[in-house]
Parts: sequence; C-alpha cells; structure tokens
Amino acid sequence: MTQPTIILLFVEDDLVDQQRFTQYVDEQGLPYLCVLAQSLSAALERLEQQSFDVILSDYFLADGSVTELLRHKPTAPLIVVTRHTDLQAALEAMRLGAYDYVVQDEQGVYLSRLPEVIMEALKTSRLRAMENERRALAEMLRDAALALNSTLELDEILKRILENAKRIIPHDASSIMLLKGTQARIAQMNGWTPEEMATLATAVLEITEIDHLNLMYHTRKFCLIPEVDEANSWVRFPNVRVPRSYLAAPLCIGESVIGFLHLDSFTPHFFTA
Repeated sequence: MTQPTIILLFVEDDLVDQQRFTQYVDEQGLPYLCVLAQSLSAALERLEQQSFDVILSDYFLADGSVTELLRHKPTAPLIVVTRHTDLQAALEAMRLGAYDYVVQDEQGVYLSRLPEVIMEALKTSRLRAMENERRALAEMLRDAALALNSTLELDEILKRILENAKRIIPHDASSIMLLKGTQARIAQMNGWTPEEMATLATAVLEITEIDHLNLMYHTRKFCLIPEVDEANSWVRFPNVRVPRSYLAAPLCIGESVIGFLHLDSFTPHFFTA
C-alpha cells in the first residue's frame, strides 16, 4: 500500500545539513515532499503560500531563530533540530509550542530518529484536529438545537444554522436536509453553483437506502467520511461536484430526528477520522 505523501517544510541555512537530510530521505525512500527554506523570512513566506503537514527547523538561522517562527503559531507541528550546546534553547522552543527536538550529531545518526519523531508529531496533530472537530461539531449542534426551538421562521432558522456552521467548522459547501417520513429533501444550501443547487433542490432521497443517512437517523450520532470516494453508498448527481471529505450530523427536536446537516470539502481527508 502506497504511503501518503508528507509535505514537509525544511528550514535550514547550512548547505551540508540540507544535503545530508535530503540524501537520507532519498536513500530511505521516505514519503516526504520537502520544501526548503534557507532563512526565517523564507520560512514565513512559505507558510503564507501553502499548508504543510510538519515543519523541521534548525534552531539558529542567519536572520533569527525558530522562536520567532513559533510566535507566528504555525498550524503544523514543528520539530527543532539542535546541537548539544543548544539544549536549553530547544527546551525554550518546546515551551513556546514546538512538538519535540532532535539533537544533531556530526555522524548523522540523528537522521535515523527523525522519521519516528515526524510520525509521532503527525499522529498527535491529527488526534488534536479530530478532538477540535468534535468539539466544534458539538458547539454547532447546540446552536442548531437552540435555533430549532426558537420562534423564528423555518427558512431563517436553516440559514442561521448554515451561517453558524461556516463560522465554527471550515468547509467548502453545506446543506440541510429535512425529513418527511423516511424521505429527505434539501431545504437550504451554501457553496454550490446555481446549476448544482437547481439539481440538488429537486432530489428526493430514501434514507433507508443510504447507509450513512440511515445510521445517523437511528443512532443520532454524527457521521464522518474522510474520503468520499471510498463510501459505497454515496449518491452522485449529474453535473454536481462530488465532495472529497464529508462531515454530517442529525438535526433533532427532542427525541425526533427532523433532518441532517451536511458539511462538504473538496479536499481529500479534510475532515479527519
């Protein structure tokens, strides 16, 4: 099975250390896409341009130190590479939010430890992201429950639920389905083109025939599909983009499920499991 590519920002201004690391990655066949930044300013510029899975950085750079990078609060876990004499500095970096540090040696033995530290950093980062998603989803459902029990008009309530969802959990498109018996229709949506909305607005889905909707209906628990292409029961519509990652939850009044809130991303594995 092919390992997913890890997009790594490598912040290092020493040419020998750059070559040593990239050569080790090539020799070991590690699944890293390494983006090099040779200074603090270059690293900050790279972080503005794209997202990274992990950051590997020397402590001291020609135009500053890794602590300045940490003060910008990068979303990716950051691992500090430091020399024996820099241990106190490395500990200070961890206090500021670095995930871990690795002590450099002249023989390059430290390189063999890096893959394990990188995988642990990614695992911890994903667990935190999953917990944050669950907390955000719980907050979103509390807001939805309050709205559904208000005296506002239904259309205004549904718009408000989608607005709150956009504020709380990043996503590309969203919709709300309402139930009549075991049939579901989309009553409100955001992020789709007018042509897509016209198609989706006419859809009537029998939830007993769609595994993830049926499961949400009976368990009243949220549903997360990190990669939609792997979901056998996904319903596809002509001329409507298929999301790559999906997060949804049942909408309830009291003990009754009245519909579903769907959040879609066109980025694979955007919502983590």
